[in-house]
Amino acid sequence: MSDYASTEPGGEPLSAWDYRSLFLRDETAFDKFYCPYCDIRLSSVLIYETGELSKSPHFSARFGAHRYGCDGTPDSVPSHVNEPTKRHYVKSVMHAPEVLITRPAPRASNTARNSRSEPPTPDEVRRRRREAGVAGLARPRTYLLQPLVEVRNAVLAEGYELFGRDHLHEGKRNEWFKKNLKQMPLTLDDDTNYDDAFRTPRYINWNNDRIYHGKGVVIGLDGCYKITSEIAAKVPNLAKIQFFVKINTSALLNQNSPRSHHALCQRLNDLCQPDKTIKWYAYGRPAIGGRGCDVIVDSLDYIYIK
Repeated sequence: MSDYASTEPGGEPLSAWDYRSLFLRDETAFDKFYCPYCDIRLSSVLIYETGELSKSPHFSARFGAHRYGCDGTPDSVPSHVNEPTKRHYVKSVMHAPEVLITRPAPRASNTARNSRSEPPTPDEVRRRRREAGVAGLARPRTYLLQPLVEVRNAVLAEGYELFGRDHLHEGKRNEWFKKNLKQMPLTLDDDTNYDDAFRTPRYINWNNDRIYHGKGVVIGLDGCYKITSEIAAKVPNLAKIQFFVKINTSALLNQNSPRSHHALCQRLNDLCQPDKTIKWYAYGRPAIGGRGCDVIVDSLDYIYIK
């Protein structure tokens, strides 16, 4: 299996998480994929699932083997087939996105780098793989919050399966969570990892953007929504105060917004019920507001509710 593909022979390589982000954002789907290095046909796996994933999206070489020593990865990336795993959650095989980018992933090019119909030469295959590694495409990216949540939740699910949910094994279970999540790098507005990136309002990072999560209810306001948190914010030198996620839909939504943004706003509107508790995730940097501590969401890509 491999993490990268193009939509035509010799085309621009994008990661499986890039293609999944395009699908989740505006339902962009492609019929055919090719190895961006040796041009064989690839099959997509889990990219177009609508529910939350428990394994990584990827590409399978089910139409035929790779050519000339290619394994579907850039030179700088160890093959998933040959690389001995250092993590405990082998069952899930989560090859996580490592960068949250602040702009939409580029759509796959419709213009091939090479219009010839014959397969690339061994030298061409080696050159493509080498250039892909140097260009930095080896780090899977996403501009949506949902894939990052999917990865973390899959790791947590694996830990609960291994240790159970009872309090007797809570210490070992939490140690396993922290150890494995710390091994997974993640670049937000700084370089961190999946353990440090996800926080409850009890543990706020005041200097960097982080992914906050909790449970609460949705409150509809004039042109925006506010989501409460059952856990109060812990603020230095102050008593605990209320924590809110604020989404200014009047500023973030317009007629050119992707369908996923319109669907999210409709769902928020439907959830405006005082007895309806939701699980929420929001990316941003908290600040003390007039009535509490607020995370103001800068993009509808940075909010995920379930």
